[in-house]
Formats: sequence, C-alpha cells, structure tokens
Amino acid sequence: MLARSETAPESSLPSLELVGVVGAGAMGVGIAAAVAMSGTPVRCLTRSRRSLDQTRSRLAASFGVLVNAGLLDEDASRRAVALVSFADDIPSTVAGCSLVVESVKEELELKQAVLAEIAAAAPPSAIITTNTSSLSLPDLERAVTPPERFAGLHWFLPAELVQVVEIVRGPSTSAATAQALTTFVQRLRKHALHVRKPVPGFVVNRLQYALLREAHALLRDGVCTPEDLDAALVHALGPRWAAVGPLESMDLAGLDVHLAVAEQLFPSLSDSNEPPQHLRAMVEGGDLGAKSGTGLRGSYDAQRLVSIARRRAETVRALRDRTGSST
Repeated sequence: MLARSETAPESSLPSLELVGVVGAGAMGVGIAAAVAMSGTPVRCLTRSRRSLDQTRSRLAASFGVLVNAGLLDEDASRRAVALVSFADDIPSTVAGCSLVVESVKEELELKQAVLAEIAAAAPPSAIITTNTSSLSLPDLERAVTPPERFAGLHWFLPAELVQVVEIVRGPSTSAATAQALTTFVQRLRKHALHVRKPVPGFVVNRLQYALLREAHALLRDGVCTPEDLDAALVHALGPRWAAVGPLESMDLAGLDVHLAVAEQLFPSLSDSNEPPQHLRAMVEGGDLGAKSGTGLRGSYDAQRLVSIARRRAETVRALRDRTGSST
C-alpha cells in the first residue's frame, strides 16, 4: 500500500489500492502499462469512445512489443491488461485512488485546472503527481490542496521500458509523500531519481538537451550526417554509458585526463541559448518527426516504427539480462 500523506487521517485512507492516470496519450498509456505490469490496478481517463479505443489499441501494442522482446510472457501480459480499467471523467477516474498521475499536455493553465479538479475529487489521502518535464512545481502546487501531498513524478517515453522515474519535490511536498513515491517507483522495479532542487528540466532532460544542443551544432556546421551522429551515440557513447556512467567513466580514465580534455573542448562547445534554426524551420514546415512521417532522420512509415519499437525493446532486454535487473 502506498504510504499516506502525513496530513491524512486514518479514516480517510482508500479501501482499495489503485492508481489513476489522467491523460491517455502515448505517455499516459505507457505509465498505465508500467503500473499494471507491477500487479497494481490502474484506471485511465478516456473521455470518448474514440479515446477509449485508441488507448486500448496502444496498450495492446505496448504489451505486444514487450512479449515479442521477451520482457513479458503471455500470461503476465493478460494479467496486466485485466488490471487496466477506464472512466470518462476525472471524478470517476480518481475515485478510490491512492495515487493519481496527471499527464496532460505541457501547458501551465491546463495542468493547473486538471490538478485542481483531481484534488477536489480524489480521496483526501491520495498522493497527486504531475508528469511535467519543464513547468514550475511551485506554480503547479498552488492548484492542489493540501500541497503536502503533491509532487512531480517525471516519466520518460516509453514509460513501460525506461527504468528511471524522477521524483521532484515541490516547496510543500512532505517527506511522507516523497517516501511513498520512492516505494511506488521501486515496486515498478525502476530507479527513483530524486531531484533535490526543481531546476528547469530536472536532471535527465538537462543532460539530454545539453547533448542535443551540441548535436544540432554539429549538424548545422556540417561536421557529420544525422545517421553518423546517431551512430556515435548508439554504438559508442550509449553502450559505454549503459555499462559505466559518464562520471564513473571519467574516474576510470583519470581526472587529470578529464581536466585536460575539458580545458581543450569546453571553450569550443555550443553555448547557444536559442533552438537551432533548422529545427524551427522543420516544425514550421510541418515536419514533426514520426508523428507526421518526416523528421531529422528522414521518413517514417508504419513498418519502420514497428521495427524501431522492436529494436528498442530488445535492446532494453539485452541490457537487463547483462545487468541482472528485471521488469
């Protein structure tokens, strides 16, 4: 059972452990899948028949990829599917929940409105979290009463595969809430990464976007092709960092060597504070990546997307087999 908020009276605890997911896009579906795979019931908000059908289809596809990659067997997949239920409004979605995950669009006013409705309808003991990656926790916290039960719970796409979830404490988040979320994330067999100060982008996205800024600079300057740039990560840095993180890697190389290279490279790295023009031009032209069919790495059809999903899942399985971790 999730630990309750320090402020919750004993009588207000929900009688059934249940996680509510508000926001049934790709991220919300992945979160629901991850929760169900842990053996925990989860209820998703789907406001229309079309949304319900899409969510069920996405869940089936997600579990299918996991089964084909050997990360989940058929029986476990069926059990997980049976743990997912649906509701068509927020009060029905969050009723009886011990934890609610808000995962709607990254717009401050929308999230504030949704969080306020969740807080009004959820049990007083329910922990309420937001899956924001860039918005201000203090601004979002103001929508939740009492604020001690609110925190950021930042997942990464695809949520059913990525083994890190960031726990971000807001100004009022209680120690009990943070501990309950840690226990929950660990139950999913994921690493609970504690963000001790809610800086924009938190930890993972700051690292990712620092690398992407340099990647875009290399493409802009014609240093390499998009294909070679991805290969540098997939076949060099990616496998190395999967086994030995960047800081441990520098310890192994020698900090004197690290310092010497940093002195040479840091002055020449991109320090742009604006998104690259070629990225802006692509977005303005409607080239949005896989969702539109064309992106930085060319065209995407259904066959390529299936192949990428399979490759990603098989890579995760190989990494887990090597490290001894499991879903």
